[in-house]
Amino acid sequence: MITVQLQEADYVAAVRLHRRATKMNLWNAGAILCYLVGGVLFLIFSPADQAFWAYVIFLGGAFLAMFTVWMHFIGIPRGVRRRFKQQKALQRPYTVDWNDEKLTVEGEDVHAGIRWSDFIRWREDEGLFLIYSNRILFRILPKRTFPDQTSIAELSRLLQAKVGPMGKMKS
Repeated sequence: MITVQLQEADYVAAVRLHRRATKMNLWNAGAILCYLVGGVLFLIFSPADQAFWAYVIFLGGAFLAMFTVWMHFIGIPRGVRRRFKQQKALQRPYTVDWNDEKLTVEGEDVHAGIRWSDFIRWREDEGLFLIYSNRILFRILPKRTFPDQTSIAELSRLLQAKVGPMGKMKS
């Protein structure tokens, strides 16, 4: 059993882990790259009287790249921190326990025993676990709340066995 008291940094890290390597991020990166390369190629191979459009395309890609970086490092974390401050339920402590059948969450405003089969995916990084009930709803378990490395390994093994390989979504 662990007692979880989420912190702002946990919530920001969870959203970053959730957003990491999604298909939308890959499509956005591909589109930005196409703008940048297209602008350069258009500038090199277009007639001199159309150079203006090459600059427009290239600068559009550069703007999208800068905006994406700004959103990743400033915009999204700022919004996540604001949501954490507004959503009081995230700030209340809760306990989490698990066995071979289910994950149990107990707190001031939550009492749930969730079967492993109800989870569709899980993710892990160096600081936390995310356990998904659907594509966007997840439970956050910071590793700093675990008593030792053995319990972290036990939960990881159980998630692997009961939910499936990390990152893979059940159909």
